[in-house]
Amino acid sequence: IETYCKFETGKFIIEDELEGKYRASYGKKVLILLSEKLTNKYGHGWSVETLTLCRKFYTVYSKIVNSVYEINHSSHTKSQQHHFNLSWSHYLILMRIDNNEERRFYEIESYNQNWSVRHLQRQVASSLYERLALCFMSSWQETIKRKTQRMDRWIQWNK
Repeated sequence: IETYCKFETGKFIIEDELEGKYRASYGKKVLILLSEKLTNKYGHGWSVETLTLCRKFYTVYSKIVNSVYEINHSSHTKSQQHHFNLSWSHYLILMRIDNNEERRFYEIESYNQNWSVRHLQRQVASSLYERLALCFMSSWQETIKRKTQRMDRWIQWNK
């Protein structure tokens, strides 16, 4: 639930408060005011830093369709519902990775191997993605493709 909340908060910041821009000239002021409002209404946990991370989370994951989560289009409404399968803490680590393929690799492996947040941190810090890419470039890409296809079938089967 926390992950969905952070995603929707990021969506609200980008689409409603900043009118579709990642950073508006008044963006910092918007985040400060929103932080104060949310903290007054819901208590701690809504710092400007947290809101900045929510905004980044939405920016990174709103455009990705084929990942560990899926986007379902309801036949009754036009709205999109995202299904995130990792914790917010996992996504905090994943968002630091600029390379989309690398981020996707760690996301898939975290899910498939049931990695803890600490284990994900260790794997990212040890450059597992780069090491595998150097050792097994062609066969590794095929493995990722198969895992992605299996994940897609699993998601379809569990709808």
